[in-house]
Amino acid sequence: MPDNKKFKNLKNQNNLSEKEFTDCTWQNCDFSHTNFSQTKFIDCKFIYCKFLNSNLLDCSFQTVSFSDCLFSEINFSILNIFLLDFHFQNCTLNLCNFTNLELKEIAFLNCTIKNTTFENVKLNKADFTGSNLLGSFFSRCDLSQANFIDAINYYIDPADNNLKKAKFSYPQVLSLLKKYDIEIHY
Repeated sequence: MPDNKKFKNLKNQNNLSEKEFTDCTWQNCDFSHTNFSQTKFIDCKFIYCKFLNSNLLDCSFQTVSFSDCLFSEINFSILNIFLLDFHFQNCTLNLCNFTNLELKEIAFLNCTIKNTTFENVKLNKADFTGSNLLGSFFSRCDLSQANFIDAINYYIDPADNNLKKAKFSYPQVLSLLKKYDIEIHY
């Protein structure tokens, strides 16, 4: 497909494997159950798109942005990690998996990230500003210098994750003490 192409309202396109898209904008597309294995997206934008149980095996995202998209049951841990660079804004991510990825400086701005797994993930300088992390799980993550200002509903065990110089806002920061089952009065 040619560069600088805009794709709107794409439906029932279930196999986009082994393709390359550069400088494309995808808008209002439904990628439910789509096979993206070994596909490359370079300098692309996804706006109001839906990804439900899509296959990202060895898919490559290089300078890709997702705005107002819905992701459910997506395994990001099987992405091609070469030059991996992608960001989310105003997106919903449910039951997703980011295990063993290096996502330094990734942005999840004003996202709803529910029941999602971040296990052994390098999230240095990640930005979760304004995001709802209800039920999401962080284990053995490097969250140094990460930004959780105005993020809500997170539970992060400081003994299991590196939080050096991470930023939090009050009163949500008190959730870092949850595992100690203590009472805080103010």
